[in-house]
Amino acid sequence: MIGCHAMKVLVDDQLSGRLSVIHEAVELRDAQGRTFGYFHPAVTLVQAKEESLRSPFSTEEIARRQAVPGGQTLGEIWKDLAGQ
Repeated sequence: MIGCHAMKVLVDDQLSGRLSVIHEAVELRDAQGRTFGYFHPAVTLVQAKEESLRSPFSTEEIARRQAVPGGQTLGEIWKDLAGQ
């Protein structure tokens, strides 16, 4: 979880090397196939946070919408709502 204060586990160089090539969340299992945890690379968490902050609209779509005439300012909207 982003922002979660979790216990820290020190991994040896061999495991660190194996985990460093993983670029997405993975499920960790023991030799019997039982799930015992999940690994989320730090870069994946940073990317997820950055992607959640991006606009779903392209620059062109924003410009197109800004060019459409009409609409009201926030002040005009408040004034209309106050009169109801």
